[in-house]
Amino acid sequence: QQFPPDILKCIRLYSLLNELSPTHILELGCGTSSLIINSYIGTQASNNCSALTLDIDSSWLDLTYSKIQKSKVLFNESHEFIAYKDDVSTVADIKSFLAGSDSLFLFLDAVVFPNDPYQGLSTILAISEFLPARTHILIDSRGVAQRNLYKLAQALNCSIDVITSVIST
Repeated sequence: QQFPPDILKCIRLYSLLNELSPTHILELGCGTSSLIINSYIGTQASNNCSALTLDIDSSWLDLTYSKIQKSKVLFNESHEFIAYKDDVSTVADIKSFLAGSDSLFLFLDAVVFPNDPYQGLSTILAISEFLPARTHILIDSRGVAQRNLYKLAQALNCSIDVITSVIST
C-alpha cells in the first residue's frame, strides 16, 4: 500500500527543493516524499543538505526506511528517520536538528502529534520559535492545516505568503 507514486507531487517536491536549496529539510510524515528527499540530498545541488523525517507510526517509518535502503537510490546518511516519542522529546529532537539551520524546507504530509486538531500544523506551531528566518513550508493535502495558517502567522508574528493550486469553497 505504500509508495503509490504521485508523479506530479514528486516532481513538485524535487523542483522546489532544487529551486530553494535549503540547508535542512524537515518532513512530517513519511512515504514516497521521503524517497524524493533522500534522492535530493544525495545530489550535488543539495550543498550538504540534511533531512529529518518524523512520523507518529513507527511501523510506517520503519517500512519507509527499509524501502529507501533497498531502492536503487543510494541511501544518504544525512537523512535521519525518527518516530514520535512524546510532544516534549519530539520538539527537542526537532530543535536539535534545526540548530544552525540557515534555511529550512518543511514538508507537512501527516499528523505527528496525537490528537492534533490542525492536521500536523500543531507540530509546526510547537517548533515555531526555532524556525530559521528563511523557512518554506509545503503542505500536502491538509486542508485544515492550510485554513489555520493564520495561527502560525500569529505565533511567528509575521505574514505568510501562500501559493496553492487548491481551490476551496
